[in-house]
Amino acid sequence: MMKNLLLKVTFFSICLGSCSLLPRTITPDYARETSLNYQSESTSFDSEFTTLLSNKGEKFNLLYHEDESKDQAILLLHGRGLYPNEPLVMNPLIEILNKEYNVYSIQLPVLKKNATYSEYVKLFSYSDSRIKKTLNYIETTSSKIIVIAHSCGTHMLSSFLKKYQNKIHKVILISAGAVDKDQTPLPYYDYSLFDGQILNILGDKDHNSVKHFAEYILSLNIKNFQNIIISDAGHYYKGKISSLATQVNKWLKLD
Repeated sequence: MMKNLLLKVTFFSICLGSCSLLPRTITPDYARETSLNYQSESTSFDSEFTTLLSNKGEKFNLLYHEDESKDQAILLLHGRGLYPNEPLVMNPLIEILNKEYNVYSIQLPVLKKNATYSEYVKLFSYSDSRIKKTLNYIETTSSKIIVIAHSCGTHMLSSFLKKYQNKIHKVILISAGAVDKDQTPLPYYDYSLFDGQILNILGDKDHNSVKHFAEYILSLNIKNFQNIIISDAGHYYKGKISSLATQVNKWLKLD
């Protein structure tokens, strides 16, 4: 009797310890998202917006620039706490890419200002759902889909790829793997499992966590992979955005 009780207590303790390691799901800050959506729409002149409904039943914004003559699509995933056409990385890419591709930029879930990576991890089920819904939407009109993700957007892409089959043709990771000081990222997605071409871009003045991710993905010895380091560039490529956009556009034209 006592032996069985001890076994049950031990099993419960192990389960409790294991469960405590799993991120607890929290809901996005919808009020802040509404404010960001207003900012996004009021500063966009060449693109349109639509609202999609995720399989979690929440509405989210999707910026798009479509042309029926184009059959390749690019989905952009912005960084932490930002919006589809934020001016640092997303908008410069949109302005260049929409000349040759159908471009879509999703509103990823956000939290309060200054929320950390460890807090954003708890939102990944929401970003999974939004990415999945958007890809389903794009697949109806595009023969090839490319995903370009920056910073926290790369974490959200990684979370999605771990859970879902997809029809993504190419992936571009920009400053991937960024976490806050003294925080540890979730186990990286094994990009050697990705059946497509991969480009990883970072700045030589980027965060150490980004450089660690670059070392990791290089160690996988992926066949269809390229790693590019942009000199004198930081995490948001201030003063180097044209170099970033040029490298992205150049790589996309490679077969």
